[in-house]
Amino acid sequence: PATPQITEALHSNDSLLRARAIVAYHHGNYREVYNILQHHSFRDTSWHHTLQSIWMEAHYLDAERSKGRPLGPVEKYRIRKRFPLPRSIWNGE
Repeated sequence: PATPQITEALHSNDSLLRARAIVAYHHGNYREVYNILQHHSFRDTSWHHTLQSIWMEAHYLDAERSKGRPLGPVEKYRIRKRFPLPRSIWNGE
């Protein structure tokens, strides 16, 4: 059983949440990726680029999985417009 300190760390520590998002991405659990990246504000901006890439790639792969084929450039553009980067991993630049 996890202690309250461990549970708190799993839900608030940037490094652990980043690792959880990366593992979820590699396991194809894109909903978990979206949830982590949307609901936690990552303070270390040096990781924002990586997390932004994971966000977009997860959306692309999710769409490819549902369509059953690779996406074209126009479809990727539409996904970027439909699912903008969350404020937690984007500072507006």
